[in-house]
Formats: sequence, C-alpha cells, structure tokens
Amino acid sequence: MNFGYWVGVTVVLGVGYAAMNGPFDTAPAPPGSFPPPPVVTSPPPYGRGRAPAVLTARADASGQFWIKGSANGMPVLFLVDTGASDITFSKRSARMIGIDATRLTFDGTSSTANGLARTATTRMARLAVGPFVLTDVSVTILDGDLNYPLLGMGFLRRMNVAIGDGKLTMRGPL
Repeated sequence: MNFGYWVGVTVVLGVGYAAMNGPFDTAPAPPGSFPPPPVVTSPPPYGRGRAPAVLTARADASGQFWIKGSANGMPVLFLVDTGASDITFSKRSARMIGIDATRLTFDGTSSTANGLARTATTRMARLAVGPFVLTDVSVTILDGDLNYPLLGMGFLRRMNVAIGDGKLTMRGPL
C-alpha cells in the first residue's frame, strides 16, 4: 500500500468522525430526560431534478422530538411543538443568538403550559434545521419561562411533515 492510500483512508475517517460529532452536538440535553435520539438527514439536494431535502428524527422516551439546528449561526436544540404557533425563543435564548430582547416591545400574549405570557415578534437573519435553511425569519420571543426553543408552526407549515411509528419526517420546503 502506498502513502496516498493511507492519507485517503485517514481523511475519510476524519470526515466521518467530524460528521458524527459536529458543532451541533454542543446543545444541552433537556433536563431530566435521556439525550435526544440521533437526527438523520439527507444531504442538501441542490440541483435540477433532485428530490426535496429530508430530515428524519426519532422520538425520545417521552414521545418528544428534538432537532438540532442553528439560529444566527449559534447551535440550538429545538423541541418540535405543533401546538406552538411560531418559532419561539425565551429572552435568555434570544440573547444567546444575538437578539437584544431589551429593545423589543412585548405587546403580544401567548397561552403557555405555565399560563399567559407576554410576547414580542422580531426577525432573525438565519435559521438552519437539518438541511433546511431559512433567512429573514419571523420569530417570537417569550417574556417568561421556556427551557428550550420551540420549532413551531412558523417553521413546520413550510414543510411536508409526517409523524408515525415514533418517527418525524420533514420534506421540503414547500
């Protein structure tokens, strides 16, 4: 075997390891739960005649779906919530992704599991979830407790979403 062969093997193994342990693995797991199940995605299918991009996630032990993504370039672990109207962040999470919540007007109201909470609407430059990337995205900032950002209908309605057999599959965008 020659030197070039071993360099190639090393590169392939290194890329594989980096893909499995990428920058999104830094998002914390939900408190009191098992680590989120692995997210399996297809590569972004750019080009003519290709099938739409696909993201598949398995439910955790409590039936919830956790999906890794990024907001304004910062790693985020989203809880998929079909009951949430929008893509929603707490004030604390908003700060972490570069949104200054002190400059927002909290003139809306949202009914949450903890009761009513004040909300503000703003725009985020970039949201990436698996192979899907959106720019100039409307998001809601919650003035109240929210342990994890919610991937609500503001995102999900742009996709073809199927849930069954403990698996969530997104195809899109529509």
